[in-house]
Amino acid sequence: MPRIIGGQDAVPGLYPFFASLTIGGGHSCGGSLIAPDIILSAAHCTNLNGAEVGRSIRSDPNDTYETFELIKEIRHPVYDNEAYKFDFMILQLDRPASDRFTPIRLNKDEALPVLGIADGVKAIGFGATATYEDGSNSGAADVLQEVGLHVIDNEECMLAKGTEYTDEAFANGYAGLITPDMLCAQDDNQDTCFGDSGGPLMIQEWNEYIQVGVTSWGFGCGDNDYPGVYSRVSHQYEWIRTNVCELSVNPPAYFECDAPTLAPAQDVQVTIALTFDDFPDEISMMIIDETGFGVTLVDFPADSFLDSDPRSTFYHTVSMKERSTYTFIIIDAKGDGLCCYDEGGSYLVYVGTEGVQGEILVSGGGDFGEEISHQFTVPAPGSVVQNNDNPTATTTPGTQVTTQSPTGAPTYLPTVSPTVQPSATPSLMPSSSPTITPSPTSSPTRAPTTTPSSSPTESLAPSQIPTPVPQRMDKAQVTSLVLGVLVVLAVACLFIATSWYADRHTRLQKVQAEVPFVK
Repeated sequence: MPRIIGGQDAVPGLYPFFASLTIGGGHSCGGSLIAPDIILSAAHCTNLNGAEVGRSIRSDPNDTYETFELIKEIRHPVYDNEAYKFDFMILQLDRPASDRFTPIRLNKDEALPVLGIADGVKAIGFGATATYEDGSNSGAADVLQEVGLHVIDNEECMLAKGTEYTDEAFANGYAGLITPDMLCAQDDNQDTCFGDSGGPLMIQEWNEYIQVGVTSWGFGCGDNDYPGVYSRVSHQYEWIRTNVCELSVNPPAYFECDAPTLAPAQDVQVTIALTFDDFPDEISMMIIDETGFGVTLVDFPADSFLDSDPRSTFYHTVSMKERSTYTFIIIDAKGDGLCCYDEGGSYLVYVGTEGVQGEILVSGGGDFGEEISHQFTVPAPGSVVQNNDNPTATTTPGTQVTTQSPTGAPTYLPTVSPTVQPSATPSLMPSSSPTITPSPTSSPTRAPTTTPSSSPTESLAPSQIPTPVPQRMDKAQVTSLVLGVLVVLAVACLFIATSWYADRHTRLQKVQAEVPFVK
């Protein structure tokens, strides 16, 4: 019977930093002691209530280990519990471990681990040692297991695709699922498995182990077509360090916790106020967290405002971090922005809530074409906004419009309750949403309503006469002389739009849907 999968029993006491995380006394996930009173594990491990540090043989009453209660857990703020991005969790113990249990050092070097070295990294854990054809597994191991693996490049890992599975969830393999906060490791018939989640992936330098990864997810266990996937420690070293420095009573010296650091970023309430033109259904918008590695914080895709009233104002408030940078993007499907029978629509992004407007971070409106984006940095409370890319505001600051209520702020999806031995087939998960490309406008803008007050005093040469710009006619000004021209233009635009729409549909890619197995 294979071990961990394909590993071997670890020498008792060799890994004094290893932690068995428990639910009601039973092993659930792995973890690593990174400070005397801090454990690093995986964010998808939930409902934990205890930790056994230094455990080697679960059935041995003489095994040397210490038992702790967990008094605080901190998941990474942008952890994605469907795609397992940023799968990190910090756990605070009720007291420091004794000196015999030495914390493991964390890797902060992006060049490590080195690719392709045989047994270049080692994984340990009490996870399942075998899986069976009916989807079941052997359950938690009695003796702590270890296995040597080699790291592969993320681009190569994304090409992983097997032929054994017929379930649609495996159809595209790892394509689109491997992100920079992850790393992949494998070997022939060797892997981590269910119950190993949260445990350390390590390299060894001289007589010291250095943790480079956290066991996270993968398709199956020990399948040569699918490497194991681990959270990359160096990618989030500063986030881990900040939490250790804040929580630990005795953080390891290499964290340099006494070095000057910025105070933890405060949460700031930021509101989008979007006043529609006559066509709310044409508008979509999003906010991307640039500091948070491109995570989409707000997303209202095409057709989100189908039921909104023309000229109404939609409010949406979201919590952002001070000193963080974001990009606001607004798109009009018809290519004429928030335009324009009268004054058109407008948008504001400001510090505050629907009823309390503070500093304006972004403002704009009118005809911005197909799409416009603004990058802004959230200020600390009471500070002055700087370096924000804002056009001239079209809505007067401080004014409010009585309009329809927002449909509600998005909430975080609940995390999946863990089981010691998950075996369910992953369900489909779209990895991205298709982008809706705006279509051409079908009408010119409105003509001026006033005439010049006096005749020009100087004639222009033919080459100097400005070319008239097509203007959208107000309905009241439409006359029989231009009606025929407008009909011709409308027919031509309809033909162009129809051709474009048909071509767009042939280019839309099929959305990939994958949800991996957690380890």
